[in-house]
Amino acid sequence: MVGGMQSSWLWYVAVVIGAFSPASPRRIWGVLLILILAMLAATAALILLKGR
Repeated sequence: MVGGMQSSWLWYVAVVIGAFSPASPRRIWGVLLILILAMLAATAALILLKGR
């Protein structure tokens, strides 16, 4: 659930950036994908650290 909440705002960001940015859509989605993966990795790390 937390992962869904974290990534749901990225869809809105992608739409706004895509509408107003001169950057290519592939680059925008690549950066957003990296952000999603970083958030998921941070969430997994926090879960593992809290489990200790």
